[in-house]
Amino acid sequence: MLTSVEHHQIKARGFTDIKEKVIEEEVLRTEPHTHDKSYYGCTLEGSFRVNNTVHYPGDFFEVLAGEEHIEVAGQGTKIIIGSK
Repeated sequence: MLTSVEHHQIKARGFTDIKEKVIEEEVLRTEPHTHDKSYYGCTLEGSFRVNNTVHYPGDFFEVLAGEEHIEVAGQGTKIIIGSK
Protein backbone atom coordinates (compact mmCIF):
# COMPACT_ATOMS: atom_id res chain seq x y z
CA MET A 1 0.00 0.00 0.00
CA LEU A 2 1.39 3.41 -0.94
CA THR A 3 1.28 6.15 1.65
CA SER A 4 1.74 9.88 1.28
CA VAL A 5 4.80 11.93 2.16
CA GLU A 6 2.71 13.54 4.91
CA HIS A 7 1.89 10.10 6.35
CA HIS A 8 5.60 9.21 6.43
CA GLN A 9 6.50 12.50 8.16
CA ILE A 10 3.84 11.98 10.83
CA LYS A 11 4.96 8.37 11.38
CA ALA A 12 8.64 9.43 11.57
CA ARG A 13 7.79 11.68 14.53
CA GLY A 14 6.46 8.67 16.45
CA PHE A 15 2.74 9.23 15.90
CA THR A 16 0.46 6.27 15.20
CA ASP A 17 -3.20 5.69 14.35
CA ILE A 18 -2.71 7.97 11.32
CA LYS A 19 -5.95 8.81 9.50
CA GLU A 20 -7.13 11.11 6.76
CA LYS A 21 -10.24 13.03 7.82
CA VAL A 22 -12.64 15.19 5.87
CA ILE A 23 -14.43 17.72 8.08
CA GLU A 24 -18.10 17.03 7.24
CA GLU A 25 -19.48 19.98 9.21
CA GLU A 26 -17.85 23.27 10.16
CA VAL A 27 -15.81 22.95 13.36
CA LEU A 28 -15.96 25.91 15.69
CA ARG A 29 -14.48 24.98 19.07
CA THR A 30 -13.74 28.42 20.46
CA GLU A 31 -13.89 27.31 24.09
CA PRO A 32 -10.37 26.24 25.12
CA HIS A 33 -10.11 22.50 25.68
CA THR A 34 -7.46 19.76 26.00
CA HIS A 35 -6.94 16.18 24.81
CA ASP A 36 -5.43 13.18 26.64
CA LYS A 37 -3.22 12.40 23.61
CA SER A 38 -0.79 14.43 21.52
CA TYR A 39 -1.70 15.00 17.87
CA TYR A 40 0.42 15.86 14.84
CA GLY A 41 -1.07 16.42 11.43
CA CYS A 42 -1.06 18.21 8.13
CA THR A 43 -3.75 20.16 6.31
CA LEU A 44 -4.37 18.64 2.88
CA GLU A 45 -7.27 20.82 1.65
CA GLY A 46 -8.96 23.92 3.06
CA SER A 47 -7.70 25.47 6.29
CA PHE A 48 -7.42 24.30 9.89
CA ARG A 49 -6.88 26.81 12.69
CA VAL A 50 -5.31 25.85 16.00
CA ASN A 51 -5.24 28.78 18.43
CA ASN A 52 -4.03 31.83 16.48
CA THR A 53 -2.34 29.96 13.62
CA VAL A 54 -4.15 29.01 10.42
CA HIS A 55 -2.72 25.97 8.66
CA TYR A 56 -3.17 25.77 4.89
CA PRO A 57 -2.48 22.82 2.56
CA GLY A 58 1.03 21.52 3.23
CA ASP A 59 1.25 23.05 6.72
CA PHE A 60 1.87 20.72 9.67
CA PHE A 61 0.42 21.34 13.14
CA GLU A 62 0.92 19.83 16.58
CA VAL A 63 -1.19 19.83 19.74
CA LEU A 64 0.45 18.29 22.79
CA ALA A 65 -1.47 16.27 25.37
CA GLY A 66 -2.94 18.61 27.96
CA GLU A 67 -2.28 21.75 25.85
CA GLU A 68 -5.23 24.12 26.02
CA HIS A 69 -6.31 25.16 22.52
CA ILE A 70 -9.18 26.05 20.19
CA GLU A 71 -9.95 24.59 16.75
CA VAL A 72 -11.69 26.08 13.72
CA ALA A 73 -12.16 24.37 10.34
CA GLY A 74 -14.50 24.90 7.44
CA GLN A 75 -16.72 22.21 5.98
CA GLY A 76 -14.80 20.10 3.47
CA THR A 77 -11.39 20.70 5.05
CA LYS A 78 -9.21 17.61 4.71
CA ILE A 79 -6.43 16.74 7.16
CA ILE A 80 -4.19 13.79 7.92
CA ILE A 81 -3.51 13.31 11.63
CA GLY A 82 -1.83 10.89 14.00
CA SER A 83 -1.81 10.54 17.77
CA LYS A 84 0.40 9.27 20.58
